[in-house]
Amino acid sequence: MRHIYSGEWAMMGSEVLELEIADTVDVEKREYSESFLALCSHSVIVGPHEVDRATNLVRLGFKGMDALHIACAEKARCGVMLTTDDQLLKRAVKCRKMIAVRIANPLAWIEEQVEHD
Repeated sequence: MRHIYSGEWAMMGSEVLELEIADTVDVEKREYSESFLALCSHSVIVGPHEVDRATNLVRLGFKGMDALHIACAEKARCGVMLTTDDQLLKRAVKCRKMIAVRIANPLAWIEEQVEHD
C-alpha cells in the first residue's frame, strides 16, 4: 500500500469493478472494497471497443465479467491485473499471447515485487 500512497504504483478502476462492488450483498465487504476504489487514480469507462474486446475474450473461454475486466485493464494499459480467481488465472496462462495485460495472483505478484526492491 505504501507504493500506492507514495504514487510509485497506480491502481486503476473501471465501471465493471464499480458494478461488481455495488452488487456485493455483504455490507462490510462492500464498504471495504469501496475504500479501495477511492485509491484508484483512474476509472475506465466501458465503451463499444471494450464490449467488442470482451466478446472476443469470451470466445477464448473467459467468463463475461472477467472478459470485461481484462478489456478495461488492456484499455488502461495496466502492467498487471490482479485476481484471486484460479480459473481466470489458468485461462490467462493458456491465452497469455492473446491478451495485452499480465494477469497474476496478488500474493505471488507482491512477492515478486519484494524480491526486486
